[in-house]
Amino acid sequence: MWLLFYALPCLDGILGDKYLRHFAHLSEAVHILLGDKITAESLEIAASLLDIFYKDFADCYGAGSCGINVHNAGVHLVSCVRQWGPLWAWSCFCFEDANAMILQAVHGTGDVTNMSSASKKPRVSSTEKVVPSQTGQTGQM
Repeated sequence: MWLLFYALPCLDGILGDKYLRHFAHLSEAVHILLGDKITAESLEIAASLLDIFYKDFADCYGAGSCGINVHNAGVHLVSCVRQWGPLWAWSCFCFEDANAMILQAVHGTGDVTNMSSASKKPRVSSTEKVVPSQTGQTGQM
């Protein structure tokens, strides 16, 4: 949501014009690539926006600042959408936030799987009556 709707108006007046315009190229391209109906023409617009974003990155942020994610977005994102469809159909955007929750659930280095899964078990308040269902799962009354 930040990239698509909030970033540009919120950063206007904070980022310099050069940086805001640069960021706007990425924002608009991703907005196009998340669309329900992406035409060949809109793909070309997104490709042009991402090409500008990629080529201007070093100018904005310094030589060597372009990491693999910037490269992948600038060079490969449009071709991936051509192959697999809109970003929402195959991208991991919606799962990215879960990484922070998983990291907060793990303390130490031993038995990480049990630590992370134990923190996600359903919790029931002490005022709720819990009864087993026919399937063996817990239900609330």
